[in-house]
Amino acid sequence: MFALHAAGTSAQTLFSKDSDNYVEVKAGQQFNASVETVISVSPQPGQAINLRANLTDEDGFLNGDDSLGDETLTIPFETGWRKDATVTLTGSGARVRVNFTLTPI
Repeated sequence: MFALHAAGTSAQTLFSKDSDNYVEVKAGQQFNASVETVISVSPQPGQAINLRANLTDEDGFLNGDDSLGDETLTIPFETGWRKDATVTLTGSGARVRVNFTLTPI
């Protein structure tokens, strides 16, 4: 499973694939999902945007699938919402970086 989610005062799934419709990324390669969405936010102190990456490898029927990680990155209003943010997943011996770019409109 490959799922990316964003949430402020509203939530959006940015990209999602399951074991029947997966994306193959070989070691050392990059995959560019390049998805844009608009989420509603409340731009004031105490508010935050949550970015979640949940990845599972596809080993096939005999080996079973392993979680590469399920991490949520919380970005408070106070640190600014115009930025690049990275979630690093290290489950099952992997090292996967998921990059998010936040751009206020």
